[in-house]
Amino acid sequence: MLRDLAIANNISWYGAICGAHGLTFQATPSSWHCLAPVPPYYSNLIVGPDTDPAPLVSRLDEGLTHWSVKDTHATHDFSAYGLHKLFDATWYGLPVRTQMQPSSNVAVVSNRHEFDQWINAWGETPDGKTVFPTPLYRHPQLQFVARMENGTMAAGLATNVSVLNGQSCVGISNRFGEDAPWLECVRYVRDAYPHLPIVGYDRLQDFKLLEALGFQRLGPLTVWIK
Repeated sequence: MLRDLAIANNISWYGAICGAHGLTFQATPSSWHCLAPVPPYYSNLIVGPDTDPAPLVSRLDEGLTHWSVKDTHATHDFSAYGLHKLFDATWYGLPVRTQMQPSSNVAVVSNRHEFDQWINAWGETPDGKTVFPTPLYRHPQLQFVARMENGTMAAGLATNVSVLNGQSCVGISNRFGEDAPWLECVRYVRDAYPHLPIVGYDRLQDFKLLEALGFQRLGPLTVWIK
């Protein structure tokens, strides 16, 4: 169940980001696709084991030179379509019952200036591109969180609250900063949403830090690119 929540939360995040870019897309709790160019680091297609990707792959090939797909269960071989695997990762989740030490010196973006600071501290926006349009900091389901040290944003993450079949969860993504201050941001999420499981995904080598806090592996995923 937690993996289903994590997948649906990721799709909800995609909807928020791509909606802020004015893109048209189609979404279900377990799949998502956009046939137009998407923001950097985002896939055009999210599919699970029960989805036949061939029709959408054909349409993407007709319209785009560069695109990618997220396989939510790592069950498809997209090399047959001319893609190569970009990376393997794992979905993860933290059950509600798991407790942590309280967070400290963590702030939530509340205005455009702070949002610009957060984007600059995140530091992964390609030249000439926009990943996070300004209206996103006012999105009712999202928060952009930062650990403050000496007046600067030393680490941060983004959160996204979503609902699947009446069950809510909060997703975390877009980590930046060193381990210790970033963990304060994770503790903030536990404090801010004590009654919700926390979900997300990451590469296995990066997941070990969360595993030490009680996060569980929920199953593999892969990202492919053309």
